[in-house]
Amino acid sequence: GAKLAKGDILAFLDDDVFVQPGSFRRMLEIFRQYPQCGVVAGQVTPKYECDPPAWSLRCSREVNGWSLQYPERAPYLGNGFQELVFAVGAMLTLRRSAFEAIGEYPDDIVMIETAPHSNKYFRLDIGAGDAGIASLVRARGYKIYYDPHIACSHLVSKNRMTPHFWRARMISEAI
Repeated sequence: GAKLAKGDILAFLDDDVFVQPGSFRRMLEIFRQYPQCGVVAGQVTPKYECDPPAWSLRCSREVNGWSLQYPERAPYLGNGFQELVFAVGAMLTLRRSAFEAIGEYPDDIVMIETAPHSNKYFRLDIGAGDAGIASLVRARGYKIYYDPHIACSHLVSKNRMTPHFWRARMISEAI
């Protein structure tokens, strides 16, 4: 998709996020205002498909297996607009020049459900993903900015609230 895109700003979104109105406009303002900005990140809050068990909420707070980024999960984000060292990939925008400087988007992960509706997962990490982007962008002299006025909700499906999901997530990341 990035190779076919015509613009100077590239937005990468998970297929299960719902972007808050005005977020893209604010992202463009930040890129215009800060020429050294390579990545703009915002809040990524949960949209639960059902009530999560308490233990899965604890796992998410400790490991961030649901790819969330908001002040209740990371209190330093409560400081408002700021420079970060990392942004989650569920909603990530990059300046095209930064994207090209890092050699495009590093491969991420593949989550394979072993049988339809089984809630059993095998997770295969095939690259650095969003953490890799953050590191590469910063190494090339670009900044990563977070703005709490940029936001989306990220669907947390009930199959991500199972021991099978968390076991696969933690084993694959060697946690």
